[in-house]
Amino acid sequence: MTLAFFSLFLAFTLTLLTPAPAYSQEVSRFKPGFHLKLTGGFTQSTIGDMNDHLNSMNKYLVDYYGQLATGQIRALNSEKSDFQLELIWDFSRKLSVGVATSLPVHYRKESMLRSPDPQDQQIEFEATVKPEIKVWMPAKVSVYYSIYSNAAINLRAYTGVSIFSTKMSEEQAFERYYLDGSVLFNMKDWAVDRNTTAGWHGGLSLEYGIGKNLSIMADFEGRLMRNSSMKGRMVYTRATSPGSITDVTAIYASGDLNYIKSADGYYDLTVDTPILFDATGLPLSGQTERKARLDLSGFSFQIGFKLRLF
Repeated sequence: MTLAFFSLFLAFTLTLLTPAPAYSQEVSRFKPGFHLKLTGGFTQSTIGDMNDHLNSMNKYLVDYYGQLATGQIRALNSEKSDFQLELIWDFSRKLSVGVATSLPVHYRKESMLRSPDPQDQQIEFEATVKPEIKVWMPAKVSVYYSIYSNAAINLRAYTGVSIFSTKMSEEQAFERYYLDGSVLFNMKDWAVDRNTTAGWHGGLSLEYGIGKNLSIMADFEGRLMRNSSMKGRMVYTRATSPGSITDVTAIYASGDLNYIKSADGYYDLTVDTPILFDATGLPLSGQTERKARLDLSGFSFQIGFKLRLF
């Protein structure tokens, strides 16, 4: 993906170096108009507490099981492809207003770590984690201001508000397999409700005219998008004796999604519950607590086309 976008960026740069067509040199009186803008590229996000949690889980397990461990608990990819559709109204030579939307962005990764138990290598340990984040961008409103323009090029700075909607969930399973075929397990599944909030964005937009009503675009944008008011539900299931169905217990909880730090440096995400567990399913000690934060702050780079509708 990176190579493809680099090629597109190179093509865009070469186009800028090409002399503008003859008609672009004509100076005409400004006329307000509506434009349709379609761009694509990549977006990079911080992700926040989810990746801090996954990285700390991997470190915790690798430190505990050492060289016996195979596999890895992996963080979510922070870079994704992105496409955006925008309607722009130019109401003066200097000022424009745009309303945009984009395709949903989906972060998901399943990973696993396995190891013999250091205390009894006839017991096999397995940890499986399935984190997921879904992001919808229902609306994005931007105000553009032209800071430089000539017959062919228009460089605009812009800023505005983004309205975005998110859902987040995770499945954790920690299992110990014994020689007689029995299994001791700890499983935790949580999911937060879909939540809508606002963020801020700003950037630079470079436009190069290639026809009377057609331009090519390159946009570089930074954004601040955080959500720390997530509520949901969780179920924690635990088998306290291998192979004994009667010793399976379940804890149900609902409320805020919290970010937990234990005294030994392990971070976890959990919905309100009086019992908290570490990466091996054992009770935490010395924990501190705050509301969890989903941080989609970052930057994006996109190129595409703008078509004047009327």
